[in-house]
Amino acid sequence: MRHIGELRVVVGEGARGRQLGRHLTAEAFRVAVDMGVTRMIAQMTFDQIAAMRTFRRMGFTPLALLHDQVIDDDGKRYDLIMMHQEVADFAETLKGLD
Repeated sequence: MRHIGELRVVVGEGARGRQLGRHLTAEAFRVAVDMGVTRMIAQMTFDQIAAMRTFRRMGFTPLALLHDQVIDDDGKRYDLIMMHQEVADFAETLKGLD
């Protein structure tokens, strides 16, 4: 699956809301093009509403929902959503966001 890249963006609380995640994602897509990656996958727990909203705005669409996939330190379970975006489509998505 060399044509699929997995994207993990983590932004500290103090830096959230400044579009840092969007800029990091755009850079990851630039690298993906150079590497021949054609699709990017992102995953997050289903309670991360802001992250899901941001990825949807960037053209990602839901791919799968995995029930009780993540367990935190306290034993609480979370569903995991996987989203994807075609690398070739991302440049157009970015133009629409500016």
